[in-house]
Amino acid sequence: MLQVMKYLPFRQFFGATLLGVVLMGVTGCSLLVPTTAPPKTAVAQPIGKPIPTSAPGQSAPTPAPTATPVISASKPITALKNVNWKQTLTTDPQLVFDKKTTDAAQKTSKTEVGPFVRAKSTFGGAEVAGFASLLKDSVLYADISDDGQAEAVIMLTGSGNAGNAGALVYSPDAANKPVLVAVLDGAKLTVEAEDGELVVTRPIVAGFEPACCPSGFNTRRYKLVAGSADLALKELASENVGESETQTLVVEQFYKLLNGKKLTEAYAMFGPELQAKQSFDDWKIEQANWKDLRISTKLLPSNVVFVEVNGKNGNNAQKMNGTWLLHWNDKLTRWQLSDHKMKVVASASKDVQAPKVASQKITPSVAYYGNGCGTKPTQVRLDFQLGDSSGVAEVQAEHIFLKEKVAIGVAEVQALQPTGKDSYQYRVDVGTEGLALLKNSAGALKMILLVTDTAGNQGVIEFPQVQVQQCK
Repeated sequence: MLQVMKYLPFRQFFGATLLGVVLMGVTGCSLLVPTTAPPKTAVAQPIGKPIPTSAPGQSAPTPAPTATPVISASKPITALKNVNWKQTLTTDPQLVFDKKTTDAAQKTSKTEVGPFVRAKSTFGGAEVAGFASLLKDSVLYADISDDGQAEAVIMLTGSGNAGNAGALVYSPDAANKPVLVAVLDGAKLTVEAEDGELVVTRPIVAGFEPACCPSGFNTRRYKLVAGSADLALKELASENVGESETQTLVVEQFYKLLNGKKLTEAYAMFGPELQAKQSFDDWKIEQANWKDLRISTKLLPSNVVFVEVNGKNGNNAQKMNGTWLLHWNDKLTRWQLSDHKMKVVASASKDVQAPKVASQKITPSVAYYGNGCGTKPTQVRLDFQLGDSSGVAEVQAEHIFLKEKVAIGVAEVQALQPTGKDSYQYRVDVGTEGLALLKNSAGALKMILLVTDTAGNQGVIEFPQVQVQQCK
């Protein structure tokens, strides 16, 4: 049974679509590996004073007594909107203004270039450098200190297509003058305000991904609070989430390493489950003769990566296909290969295609869930016929519910029995599952087939989505 998983949409500032989880094997073989960049070390005293969070098993540090902040229920005062930020950033003694770099960039730019400044990060002390984004609506104003006065967050961008390199957080003093209270670092970070908190998201990369498509994202939430002497940024929470679309890149990287005879690195991409099943010494013997590998991957909504592999085992042309299952290792912040179902299906250079669907019908186009549906349809039925089922060994089906294109539940894979010559039927009780998964919201239902022929070739077939609504 496939586990219930959740998918997260790709962040807007990475405009590419990627891959997913995978199950897959090579006649009892397994494959994969990402790496994590070392943390940055402190190099100088940072600006601002981060308030530490308590370590596991310890109580939180007691803050110095401070006056209770005045929390405004109305729209925060945005006095900092009237600040001349160009002048402020070029004269702020807490920043290093690089006039030479600024002027050089301005000569080649068709638009106004913000000042290039340098500072030390509040957390860790790493240097943060970049051009300040000061164009209209590029400065974020939000009250993250609950005093009724909006702070200002100014993004720093790197050269060319490097993206955001950090952010400066300013707070107004008693005279509404801007005071730099924190500096955030992180390549391609994004910053937004939510419920009076600063939400900072940074990509997590293993090192092999293209610039568009990180393996995951780290999201931290901050609050600006009163310290013993001045305002300080306090981290409230931190969460790492794997980007599901990247899983196909992980599988492709595994085969790239295998093709390049980098077996140690490929084996390191296995999770502890796979490594426990087969030692590296035994596994590398099975992989030693594979070469000239060409693969194609397809991410399934059920967090599984379907793979086809064509290559040579010694001098013999062979074909494999199957699935890889991946899992997100939060401690290592990377995807790992946790299981596979790979099989050699042909020892010839000519590919054999799995059976295809000749006709299909899905009824209804809109299904409902909840109480009081009356005569509204709460069940979806898929009827389909295979074009040539003479070599079919097995037909399996599964379905998944989507909410705003995010997968929120995966059904158990079900083997289908023919309902007639070459014909099959698959039913989904939307009324029961939709109530538990969609929870008072609209969504969609997607059904998928995995057809296997007698030679072991597999074909994945996706059907059009059915809209799902709550009865009202």
